[in-house]
Amino acid sequence: MSEFQQGHALVIGVGADLQNTVVDAKGIADVIRNPELCAYPANQVTVLTEGQATRKGILDELDAMASQVMPESTVVFYFSGHGYTVNAGFGKQYFLMPNGYNMEDLINTAISSSEFMSKLQNIKAQKMLVLLDCCYAGGIDNEEVKAKAP
Repeated sequence: MSEFQQGHALVIGVGADLQNTVVDAKGIADVIRNPELCAYPANQVTVLTEGQATRKGILDELDAMASQVMPESTVVFYFSGHGYTVNAGFGKQYFLMPNGYNMEDLINTAISSSEFMSKLQNIKAQKMLVLLDCCYAGGIDNEEVKAKAP
C-alpha cells in the first residue's frame, strides 16, 4: 500500500496520572502511520504526549492543522485523557482536560467543548474522524455539532 498523501492526524495522550493514555496515543499513531493499515505520511501525524499535550500545545496544533489541510484531506483527531463537566447556572459545560490543567482555572487551562468545536470547524477537511477517549465525551453532543455545522 502506498502512503495516503491527504491524511493528517493529531494524536494526544495527556499522561500525568493517566500513563496509559501515552501508550494508547503512541499505539494509535503507529496504526495511522503503518503503510499496511492507514498509510498516513509520518510527517503529517502529530503526536502530543505528557508536557507537549497542554492546552496551548493542543490548540496550536489544531490551528496549524487548519492552515495545512485541504478540503480533500482526511483528518483524524484522537484525544486520550480526562474529560470533565461543570453544572453552571446556564447549563452544563464540558471540558477536555489537557496535561497541566488546573481545576481552579478551567477556562484558561482546559479546553471547553465550544472552543474545541470551533477549532474543528476551522479545519476544512470534508472527512474527519474525532475519537475522544475520556469521560463525558458525550458532552460534545449532536446538538452542539449541528449548531456549529456550516
